Amino acid sequence: MTTGGAYYRRAPWFAYPVAAFVIVLAIGPLITLLAYSFYRMENYRLVASFSLANYQEILTSPLYLVLTGKSLLYAVATCAVTLIVGYPTAQFIAWQAGKWKNFLIMGLLIPLYTGDLIRVYAWRIILGIEGALNTLLLEVGIVDAPIDALLFSPFSVMVSIIYIYLPFMILPIWANLEGMDRSLVEASMDLGARRARTFTKVVLPLTIPGIFAGTMLVFIPVTGEYLSQNLLGGTSGVTIINVITSQFGASYNWPLGSALAWFLLLVVAVFVSAAVYIMIRQPWMRRSIRSGA
Repeated sequence: MTTGGAYYRRAPWFAYPVAAFVIVLAIGPLITLLAYSFYRMENYRLVASFSLANYQEILTSPLYLVLTGKSLLYAVATCAVTLIVGYPTAQFIAWQAGKWKNFLIMGLLIPLYTGDLIRVYAWRIILGIEGALNTLLLEVGIVDAPIDALLFSPFSVMVSIIYIYLPFMILPIWANLEGMDRSLVEASMDLGARRARTFTKVVLPLTIPGIFAGTMLVFIPVTGEYLSQNLLGGTSGVTIINVITSQFGASYNWPLGSALAWFLLLVVAVFVSAAVYIMIRQPWMRRSIRSGA
């Protein structure tokens, strides 16, 4: 009869084939892109020779750096807006929704049941010149003519991205608030702390893990968002993702496209690593790590 400890020591062997399969699917394409990024194109032919020309072109071209910064700006702005909107929403669902809690959670999940393409086209219908929003503004008399800037502008891109990724910010914070010990809040209030001080000294520090998780769930995919910028941004919505797509498509320059993809990946990795480093440097996180160990 096998003891429990022996079972757990042997259990990982059953996961090795599956883990190897997942690693191949996850790492294999990245390694392929990395290899292609050192190749070069000559007369529309792929030359498999080691070269740093693609990375040199990226680092010396203001266009690529500006478009990369634009992608990061969209991601940072989306994180900020979704956090400002999502935190009080998550707190209301967790602590005040009562019997409506499940319905509100389901309402957050319903948009995720449809594809991103459908949701983006829905916003095109709403924000278009003859769309629902312009029609409403004209009927109310707020404007005398349709507002062109509602569509094919940074505004339309931000509205679409915030709508798509808002649930990914709300749900981790809500889960964090759900598991919080309410007696800590009550003790703070009983000791004379006002609501604002209780929030900043008790509630907010305890929900930082949820905020961090939500920020990562929003920041990372938004840097690679393509549909919103392409279908709602027009010429003003072009980011480094559009350039990468064109390099693999019309331009047929796979080495440069691979180098741009890896450059963006490294930039995002630096941002995420810096956020994780700042996170683990916090005293409460070090205490949590030691207690978990």
